[in-house]
Amino acid sequence: MHLLGNLSLTLFLTLLVLISAFLLGKPLNYLVCALVRKIVNKQQIRYQVILKHIIKPAGLMSQAFIWLMVLNFMPPFWKSLGGIPLFLSQPTETILMIVVKVIVGSSLVWMVYNLSDWFIEKFLNRISSIDSHSSWQAHFMPFITRFVKVSVICFGSLLILQSIGVNVLSLMAGVGLGGVALALAAKDSAANILAYLNIMIDKPFSTGDWISFDNIEGTVIEVGLRSSKIKTFYDSVISIPNANIAAANIDNLTSRKARRIRVYLGVQYDTLPEKIEQFIEGIREILRSNTYVKQDYFQVYFSDLAASELKIIVNFFLNVPNWEIELEQRHHIFIHIFKLAAKLKVQFAFPTQTIHVGSMPKIHSIK
Repeated sequence: MHLLGNLSLTLFLTLLVLISAFLLGKPLNYLVCALVRKIVNKQQIRYQVILKHIIKPAGLMSQAFIWLMVLNFMPPFWKSLGGIPLFLSQPTETILMIVVKVIVGSSLVWMVYNLSDWFIEKFLNRISSIDSHSSWQAHFMPFITRFVKVSVICFGSLLILQSIGVNVLSLMAGVGLGGVALALAAKDSAANILAYLNIMIDKPFSTGDWISFDNIEGTVIEVGLRSSKIKTFYDSVISIPNANIAAANIDNLTSRKARRIRVYLGVQYDTLPEKIEQFIEGIREILRSNTYVKQDYFQVYFSDLAASELKIIVNFFLNVPNWEIELEQRHHIFIHIFKLAAKLKVQFAFPTQTIHVGSMPKIHSIK
């Protein structure tokens, strides 16, 4: 009966302490949130923005701290009551201690993981305020975000393992040996990731740019860790490993401030010199009247005597933002040139050959 009484009292006291631990977690959670509110108000940070990132992990951590205190102070408490047998066995208490430590560490990692989004967002806004025209953050920030989050999870996991008694150094040594084999198997992926970093730092192109390299031409729609996607003018999408792009000679056609247009117009040999001069001056006037043409640098000249045509070079630059407007202005200029040729009755030449025979040999008849 005495043993049964001790067991009943132990069970009652154990349940009382566990229920008290659960109930004490609520006010502790409130105190943590109030402390956060006071800290962020001093830093002039919106309280609600921070709180939404930490409210759930802070509540879980508060509960876990209470349980950790209970598990640490329960044995001395039992002993102070006169040596009442402990209801929780030593293995059970050890398992609960490990679980609670894992919960505390996981809550802390969860909180830092959530806050990393906020800190990266603040960093991005700071960069944008310094250089509003820079596209660096648009490409590089996703990589930084993933890197920071993966780092938080990795280092947090190591700290959790260390807290429950795992020899982290031995574990890392074993992982390092496996990492060598993994690195050898994934050397291509590592090369693509390093190439991605080179692309982000050197910035030979950005998303939306029209680029050309290795007989590939199109618009960049995505720059990923392993590969980049280019939408061709055939409306197809090509995925190219970053290592190949980094090693290529890239022609960024979007970065051009002005787009050069050079054509040769061939007119017939029987065109009068006066008409050729009028035709050339008319083309110059067409270029002068176009607001997209760079006015300080264009040339229209009678340039060559070809085999079957008189060649006129037309060289100018268009200040246009994209390829569509370039095509539109090409169309307008060339249509006006054709109208001018029709007005002046200037005929365009096409490849012809004229054979002149000086005399025919005499044919002697054979009798």
